Amino acid sequence: MSAHVNLWKHLLVAVALLGLSLVSVPTATGGAIRITRGSGSLARAGTGRSGVPLEVDAGHVRGAVTGQPAENSSSPGDIVSRPVLGEQKILFILVYYPGEREPILTEEAARQVAGIVQEGLERNSYGHATFTIDVTPPLPMPQPVSYYQNGPTLVRVRADALQAARRAGYAVEIYDREVIISPKIWPYATGQGTLNGHTALVGCDWCPYLVLHELGHTFGWMHANFWQVTAGSPIAPNGTEVEYGDPFDIMGDQLPGRPRAFHHYNPWFKWRAGWIPPENVREITEPGTYTVTIRALERAPQRGTGITEYTAVRLPRNPRQDYWLFYRAEEPEGNDGLILTWGARSNVPASILLDMTPGSQGEDWRDVELGVGERFHDSEAGVEVRVLEKTPDTLRVEVVVEPRTLDRLPVIDVLSPGGDRVVSGTVRYEATAYDPDVGSVNGAGIATVTLYLHPLDDPLIAALRAGQVPPHPVVTATLSAPSAPPYVLEVPTDGAAPAVPDGVYALVVTAVGEDGGRNTIWYPHIIDNTGPSASPPTHTLWLPLVQKGGAGMAVTGTVAPLDPSPTPPPWSASCTASRTTCPRWRWSARSPRGCCGARGSGSGRRRWAPATTFS
Repeated sequence: MSAHVNLWKHLLVAVALLGLSLVSVPTATGGAIRITRGSGSLARAGTGRSGVPLEVDAGHVRGAVTGQPAENSSSPGDIVSRPVLGEQKILFILVYYPGEREPILTEEAARQVAGIVQEGLERNSYGHATFTIDVTPPLPMPQPVSYYQNGPTLVRVRADALQAARRAGYAVEIYDREVIISPKIWPYATGQGTLNGHTALVGCDWCPYLVLHELGHTFGWMHANFWQVTAGSPIAPNGTEVEYGDPFDIMGDQLPGRPRAFHHYNPWFKWRAGWIPPENVREITEPGTYTVTIRALERAPQRGTGITEYTAVRLPRNPRQDYWLFYRAEEPEGNDGLILTWGARSNVPASILLDMTPGSQGEDWRDVELGVGERFHDSEAGVEVRVLEKTPDTLRVEVVVEPRTLDRLPVIDVLSPGGDRVVSGTVRYEATAYDPDVGSVNGAGIATVTLYLHPLDDPLIAALRAGQVPPHPVVTATLSAPSAPPYVLEVPTDGAAPAVPDGVYALVVTAVGEDGGRNTIWYPHIIDNTGPSASPPTHTLWLPLVQKGGAGMAVTGTVAPLDPSPTPPPWSASCTASRTTCPRWRWSARSPRGCCGARGSGSGRRRWAPATTFS
């Protein structure tokens, strides 16, 4: 029995077990798979009762269709390049939780962080993007910490924080990104930015560097890592990839004993955002000997015609990786020559810093540069680099490229879902793919496209970095020739027994060309069928405010009950200069001194909290 018949039999059995109906879309221009709910219950979309993922091959489900892309297909994009240009609006949302004494950051301090972040982003973008950052006052979350920790924490926090901002008068939909500054109530890293390309969560009180790092994740970038080799070649295959190991990049910089500083993102990241225009990157693919002047990364790229100084040089290493050559002139421990990193042809891998003097010292990142007169040679890739001259603003390098043939891998993009990538109900996923060696229309030279819906977790990241298939996808759908694009998968995510629970997911897309070349990308997003939680009622009181050693003041505040009492009891006591037990409800602010009041503040939006005893 053929493999195709076997697959069809297993598919029918899976459909029967799941209570699903599979509806094909037989059009001449493409093959979409729609997975819809049947009458039976479904614990997880795409799994049978045994939990085995459902795999669908569209080429067999749909039957024969014409395989040529439509003549009017628009030129597809490349997910690796996601421009961040023009006016960009960011909203800082400060939140706190019932039972917490105070937010981790005051509005004034958050504005100072915002100023540092704005300056860092605009300095990195060379004026190709401008950033406006608005800051909310501290906003109460409607639920206690336990509510958020009992669900998909990041999803629940995001939904309620945005709803709190809306109720405070902020039109959250007009912002390109939001940064939620919250006490760290999630079990993961302090910063979370690989969610949906729109939202970052930060759980520290003063960390502008971390905000810049997490915003880098929202731009689609992974970490800046380090290829650690104890001896021999800088590109020895037995090296170790050190996470965060590039100490000169905002997307890295976590080496022990190395204080963070506000560096520039590396050129691969900036090029992907459009901050370094294509004409400022000298891409060398043809054999020959070239002399190139590289402009310091800290200097704005040259503009206009007749570029003579390039911000970076890009050399293909293999079908999957490029060398990026550049100069960090203002790094005290990285400005002695040329910096070399690996950048990928996919958005999954991190950038990787290479050490040109491996094993020279314990902290090998201190001398990674290729100095004047030194050579680097990659015999397998057929490239050689030599630094000829160094000035405070430029490096002059010689690049030799030997004759070679490199297959270009499929280029992949995701069209849907778009916007803030927070989806619910039946979700339509649509990808594009083409082989640039064949053509630049959707489907050109493509044999198969496989779409995986997968929880965004560490096993997925590890598998993708290792070139393996996603380890536990919720749904897998393969669209194969002779079907043509669009490459579409529709998945129901709602219902009483949700097929796909709320959470952070990645659409993983693998495209295989007719020549066998394979490429994989991912597309993080949020599935949220619950949305914001219900908010408790609020109450407005007009109360006298008495500080230790001060006169009484009048104040108006909005009361969010933090215990089961429907309304707070009336204010009935004042503070004295000694230990005092305050009434049950008190005015809370940054400093707990003055049990009933806030030092130096008599008005403004603050938080009401149950009173306690202070001295």
